[in-house]
Amino acid sequence: MKHMIKKTLVALPFLFTHMLYADNIPSTNKSYFSFEHYTANPPLNKFGSVDVNAKIPEDIQVPKAPAFLGGPNDTPTVLSKKWSTMIPSQPELDARAYILVNEENGDILAAKNANLRLAPASITKLMLLYVAQKQLKSGRIHLDDQVIVPKEAWATGGSRMFLKPGTSVPVKQLIQGIIVDSGNDAAVTLANYLSGSQSTTVSLMNQSLKHLKMNNTHFSDVMGLPAPAHFSTALDLSKLAKGIITEYPEYYSWFGQKYFTYNGIKQPNFNRLLFIYKYADGMKTGSTGAAGFSLVSSAKQNNQRLIAVVLGAKSDNEVASLSKSLLSYGFNFFSTKTIFKKHNKIEQVKVWFGDKNQLNVGVNHDVNISLPRNYHGKIESVAKINPNLEAPIRKGEIIGSISIKLNGDKLKKVNLIALDDVKKGSFIQIIEDHIKKVFASIV
Repeated sequence: MKHMIKKTLVALPFLFTHMLYADNIPSTNKSYFSFEHYTANPPLNKFGSVDVNAKIPEDIQVPKAPAFLGGPNDTPTVLSKKWSTMIPSQPELDARAYILVNEENGDILAAKNANLRLAPASITKLMLLYVAQKQLKSGRIHLDDQVIVPKEAWATGGSRMFLKPGTSVPVKQLIQGIIVDSGNDAAVTLANYLSGSQSTTVSLMNQSLKHLKMNNTHFSDVMGLPAPAHFSTALDLSKLAKGIITEYPEYYSWFGQKYFTYNGIKQPNFNRLLFIYKYADGMKTGSTGAAGFSLVSSAKQNNQRLIAVVLGAKSDNEVASLSKSLLSYGFNFFSTKTIFKKHNKIEQVKVWFGDKNQLNVGVNHDVNISLPRNYHGKIESVAKINPNLEAPIRKGEIIGSISIKLNGDKLKKVNLIALDDVKKGSFIQIIEDHIKKVFASIV
């Protein structure tokens, strides 16, 4: 077994750089760890499609996390706990894991078991859509492209858009069928179109994990059916949601569609939150027998957008209700404050040996923090910049950092960048600065 794992690591480094360690392999059901299964090949039915009825033990679908990932209880700072004296405790939800995130800055407002590996079920399709949106934006595919439905799409089973093999469907309708109907047939059809095969699209999905900093996730199929080594966490799925919203905002409105009619069949969105919470505007559900009912959702109120992930609830209606409670908690008790605006001058610093001796510094993105609503305490910023900056300096170059503190407690640290170019000075300017530095060192 150990020998086989080493081969897998060499053959497929991009799939298993953070997963496979001999100590993490469960002692039971070792047959699932054949080379074929553990390289992202899910069980197939008699038609050659992913088997919707496959019985994959949970310890095979969700292998134990390596110790260096911190374990299921390792979570970045949760603000509801940090400020427990200023706001009510976070809601206690009857779910296996959950997280509430400020979309604008990534602050975690509430969480439980945020790093616990669980089966994501059809939430997997969010990553399929992320890959599709990337190709749409690049122009590789187009919304009106006609796609032929393969036989394996029809034969996959589970939730479906009711596609017929051999017919042509526009990419846009496949996307709608994935979001609203959670169609496995639509997912298979789109995946084949994106890369030529489901397995290659799975590779693209896994390659996207590094960019999104989803360090505790691995996908083995494109639609979220039970398969070996197919897992994610509430924290990672919130990062995926944030990536979709911020990188491809032009497509986000699709996720709020309540109904979709295809071939005379009208289906409601599985995301029941859209029907019970006026601030909710999208994302995706997932459910299997082993995973329970899960939902990645987003809502916007008064220009503040939050992302909620609830995994392992008891029903579609309950996961919607729990998500509503979580989002309402965030809107009721937290606000977002902008501390620094992108490319605005924060400080001016000395530069030696340049064509000018002062440099404006700032940040390359808006810097916001989440605060208890109506909080009026003291917010400080402390900059740390090299006192001996020397030309040439390029615009955008990192030249220091700035920490944001609340009542002396550091909340966030961000890089400071040069807002202008500073070219090398003339011979005379350089000589003058050398003389000034000598005198400065004496004084």
